[in-house]
Amino acid sequence: MNKSTYTLAAFSMICGFLVAQWFMGARSTVVLTPPQGAQSIPSAESSSTKEIRFPLTPADIPLDREYPSIVADAKNNAVVLAWASSTKPDSGNTSRTLWITRSTDGGRNFDSPKPWREVPVYAYVSGGGNSNADSVKPTEEKSKPARAPMTFSTHILPRLIMAGDRMILGWVEALNGGPKAAFYVSESTDGGLHFSPPRAIGGTQTNRPGFITLSSDSQGRILAAWLDNPVKTESTTVKKPSASSSGGGPKVFVSRELPDKSGFESPRLVFEGPEGKGVCPCCDVAVVSGSADETLYAFRNNVADIRDIWVGSVKGDRNSSPLALSNRGWNFAGCPHDGPSMTNIGEKVYSTWMDAKDGKPRIFLSEMESANHQSTIKTSPVTPTLEGAQSHSRVISDHRGGIVISWDQSELKMVGMHGNHQPEPDKSGPSRGIVVLHRPSGKNAIETRIDLKSPSDRLPRNPAIAIVENSVVVAWTELGGPEGKSVRIQRVDFSEMTPVGKISEISGVGVSSK
Repeated sequence: MNKSTYTLAAFSMICGFLVAQWFMGARSTVVLTPPQGAQSIPSAESSSTKEIRFPLTPADIPLDREYPSIVADAKNNAVVLAWASSTKPDSGNTSRTLWITRSTDGGRNFDSPKPWREVPVYAYVSGGGNSNADSVKPTEEKSKPARAPMTFSTHILPRLIMAGDRMILGWVEALNGGPKAAFYVSESTDGGLHFSPPRAIGGTQTNRPGFITLSSDSQGRILAAWLDNPVKTESTTVKKPSASSSGGGPKVFVSRELPDKSGFESPRLVFEGPEGKGVCPCCDVAVVSGSADETLYAFRNNVADIRDIWVGSVKGDRNSSPLALSNRGWNFAGCPHDGPSMTNIGEKVYSTWMDAKDGKPRIFLSEMESANHQSTIKTSPVTPTLEGAQSHSRVISDHRGGIVISWDQSELKMVGMHGNHQPEPDKSGPSRGIVVLHRPSGKNAIETRIDLKSPSDRLPRNPAIAIVENSVVVAWTELGGPEGKSVRIQRVDFSEMTPVGKISEISGVGVSSK
């Protein structure tokens, strides 16, 4: 490991220790309560100045992998937001509650959130330490950022998408207390008022699906991708994962809904990682529909600690070898907890992703042909200069042929991995907040931008975005302030965004996996 890597790792450990201390102190003095009604700043002339906030609990503070998901249902005039929260004392690793709130005025106001489902959680350790799955106590907090990179728990990870006229909610749930878990989906056809009984993607063929993602194709079929570590079985007994029994770390799986939408195809193991040792274990994956009945998936790879984003495809029985989205070669001996995002528009597939080779996390945009994704991939940094730390990007279609990109940004001088909740302020850099950018149809560069600032005592994380008419509704988590942690929502009209400068393009050819 080089000096920079040691610096990043040490910084992460310090940050993790600080948030753990904060968490333990708050937990001993504050009574856990479910989220209350929205706390909103009074309406102003500009919709981007109106803020809606739902407080979380002290037990949610270290759960940096749980963040909200949002979707807009145009047919039912609804915007629906979902998140997972620990609403009972010491419940962070035994169960969490899936909460849902709705808006029927385009994301300007939201109903009081309602508990939708109590979801069991299982905590375990896979490599990177002396613990094993059987030695983990149910109430141990395995989501603390101070833990080793290979420490896991089943996170709920709610995901909301539209699949044709159906609203789809996906999540992960431990089965019978663990160790096995399932990737569930439920659907609504009335704008999130009611959801169908859950059904599992992959059925009993999954082990511990994590870092899940959902999308849909032009026929309204659900596409799913996730990380999992398959294990050998003896009768009905599942062995705990190990390098010898499972062949290394987490691997990439995909599945697609059947044509009649009655179920799902069997899960397909599409990439085992270099030499079958798995991919970067704690980064979300992405999935979209390609051309001619093809499914594209993206993930953060680990090739001798090179943590670049790769993309592969599945069509029928053919699984193409993944390609790197760029040849930047970011070397980092740890997991960034920051995966790719993808969307498809016409014949193009757009991906955003974070790379910290330049000393700070920076968001890049890649563009490729959906019908020929093994051709040259065009890649650009999204901002013309190296700003503050840019992380956890999202890219979606604006429904008019353009794209909207968002990420969280702070004034960090250095990368802070594994849930960096307590960054050192850099007063010379941009303030903390969520960045939203718009590239309209027919344009080759970002045209407008808005920064949704966070107060100095709050740290924003993991934005989710939905498009409603000529606006974008953004939801994210903020750590700090009187609530300790909260879900924040704001609507931004495209007309309120500010023009930005043009950026230079970096061309790179994808590199085949060996």
